[in-house]
Amino acid sequence: MSTKVFSSASMPKFTELLHHSKKYFHYTLVITLITVSCLWSNVYGLVGDDGAFFLKYAENMTKGYFWYYNIESGPIWGASAPLYPLLIAPLLKIGIP
Repeated sequence: MSTKVFSSASMPKFTELLHHSKKYFHYTLVITLITVSCLWSNVYGLVGDDGAFFLKYAENMTKGYFWYYNIESGPIWGASAPLYPLLIAPLLKIGIP
């Protein structure tokens, strides 16, 4: 098989791959820009509503009060993401803000 025949047969596949990779690059670029803009808007340490609730649960867990939102009241049951504060509490305990 000559080189000329081989290159002409593989050329449509290469241009199709190039076309798809450009399309995926554009999608990835748009998603990245949206994500960066969302993160940039919260650059001053603002925490979302649910994030603030779970952060307070995790802070109270580091003080020894498991699932207490207010230390004066009893534990709260029925959280929407019960394992999330368990992931945050060790990070707070070692000093990560």
